[in-house]
Amino acid sequence: MKNIIGIFIVAIAFCFLSCEPIEKRQELTMGRKNLTVADIEKYVTIVEEMRDGLRSNWILCNSGGLGNVQFSHSMGSVAGSKHRIQVLEEGDHVFTVTVMNPDGSTISKDYTVNVQELYDMAEEWTLLCGFDTEKGYVTWTWKEEFFNDEGDPIDGEPYGMGDARNEDYPTWWCPAIPNAALEGKGVGATMTLFFKGARMVKTRGDGTTEEGTFGFNLFESNPYLSRAIATFTTSGVTVLGDGKDRDGNVINSFQVTRLTEDDWVLAKLEMAADHNFDAEGWGQANLWVFSAVKDEE
Repeated sequence: MKNIIGIFIVAIAFCFLSCEPIEKRQELTMGRKNLTVADIEKYVTIVEEMRDGLRSNWILCNSGGLGNVQFSHSMGSVAGSKHRIQVLEEGDHVFTVTVMNPDGSTISKDYTVNVQELYDMAEEWTLLCGFDTEKGYVTWTWKEEFFNDEGDPIDGEPYGMGDARNEDYPTWWCPAIPNAALEGKGVGATMTLFFKGARMVKTRGDGTTEEGTFGFNLFESNPYLSRAIATFTTSGVTVLGDGKDRDGNVINSFQVTRLTEDDWVLAKLEMAADHNFDAEGWGQANLWVFSAVKDEE
């Protein structure tokens, strides 16, 4: 496959405690006067992590004691005092630092970093959105055929409730997601994920589209779901079926429990007091199951 490098950024947030003295942090974040851009310039640093003498695609963001600041980039933002963020393209990238003042106002400053070499590129990016393929995207639709571990066909639905810790498809409360009530977001609907710009385009059965962005964090997962390999998020768009759980809530953050060249499974654990959730055993969850749309040969 040809290497085509996307322009978007995935935030890999390794938050850890600030090494700045407590007195300094309190002076800066709890003082009576508002901060200025000069304060950001003095304390905040955003630099490339050096590897083999080259500026790598890992960016080190440090608030320098200004507290819980926001670091924004081309596909989203993260908040905290320190982050290590992976960039998926060589060249220049702009980060915006935003700090909230005691009076509620905000100030911002842009930083530009330059990447010379890419490191630690994961295969999952190719599976999800065609990172290093000639097409540069992957189209997903509702999974229609299900098989057991022996390869025999079984009855299955692409949406419903199941045990996210042990199952890759719903086993109960399967409301037949592909139906007319979903206004074209059921049978025949697709969602295409482009690595360039982290774009996500949902195409309904009638051909109309809805567009937004997505996030894919391979280094973040729910501590109650150890088999999860990543967190998947959406902004401005939902997954097929409006991305709603069984209570009707729109979900924009999911755990990825399976991702292959053929299948993609998203889970949202139910942890509310009125739902059946076992912190160690049964992992009751809403499950969404998709299949990759293959090119016609």
